[in-house]
Amino acid sequence: MVYSTNFIGKRFSDIALNIGGETIDRVTKLKYLGVVFDENLSWEEHIKQVHSKASSRLYLYRQIRNFLDTKQSKIVFTSLVQSVMDYADTIWSSCSFKSQNALQKIRSRGLRCIHNIPNFRAKSHHIADLLHQTGWTGLATRR
Repeated sequence: MVYSTNFIGKRFSDIALNIGGETIDRVTKLKYLGVVFDENLSWEEHIKQVHSKASSRLYLYRQIRNFLDTKQSKIVFTSLVQSVMDYADTIWSSCSFKSQNALQKIRSRGLRCIHNIPNFRAKSHHIADLLHQTGWTGLATRR
């Protein structure tokens, strides 16, 4: 994979790389140690995968939430959902605001679930208050 901006990548897209007489196939994305790199280092594909995985884990978490107290709920959410969003975040933390916002929404839904706030009452409970009650900081601050 050759990393480049869109402009430079288009100019050199037809270059073939050879090592030891073997032609290296060109790919547009590569998954290495769980992090998806694309040729523009935009992190969009990686964020899509993190979002999907965290959303499905949040669904599982919500299924068992009613059997947990608040302390247990924080521990389960942190290990089940937050760990997915934190993995290698120092590498991809330069992603777009849109991508960061998508992950923050998942975390916000999880915070409301930790405090047993139903979805229809979500607007009446500001996330900053819930972060303070939980003792956590926002995602941007964590990175």
